[in-house]
Amino acid sequence: MAVKSTSNSEAKRNSSRTNNTRKSSKMKMASSPSGTEKEERRKTEKKPARYKLVESYWIHNPLAKVNIVSVKGKMRYIAEEAELNPKEEKTYKKLLSFITKELSPPETLDVDLDAYILSEAKRLTKKYRRSLGKFSEESWEKIYYYVIRDLAGYGNLDVLMNDPNIEDISCNGLNKPVYVWHRKYESLPTNI
Repeated sequence: MAVKSTSNSEAKRNSSRTNNTRKSSKMKMASSPSGTEKEERRKTEKKPARYKLVESYWIHNPLAKVNIVSVKGKMRYIAEEAELNPKEEKTYKKLLSFITKELSPPETLDVDLDAYILSEAKRLTKKYRRSLGKFSEESWEKIYYYVIRDLAGYGNLDVLMNDPNIEDISCNGLNKPVYVWHRKYESLPTNI
């Protein structure tokens, strides 16, 4: 009987080992995609469009520029702005919140709105520096650019509105690209 109990306990240990290895192999299989899943993922991933740069010029140097490109023989207007990293994005949203709560309107109407908002943003940055965090001068420049763009400018359309080569901006409906009439290239779809 003692021999049987030893063999039973050994059998239990062995079965638990095989169950554990089966579980771990199932977990590995579940976490790694199969060959067909990998193929599907490759098909659905967007491949970078091959384009030819025709012209490039700055609107807000070095934070916003325009690229006129040719994609498969068709011209496009690409508005390119400096991107905020997640930490900068979080600080931008906090600063925007502080500004909307504490900003008082300018005393006169002949104030340069960009300069006024920039000075108020810098004042509030000093006031809430612990909450906003430390950044390089370059990061603050990007954050202030977006604050001015969104409060005193035209938001996502700011690059288009400040481009002296644009004569007209139009959009023909929901989920359609914004089109511009460029002095040199005429009607162009944008990336907006």
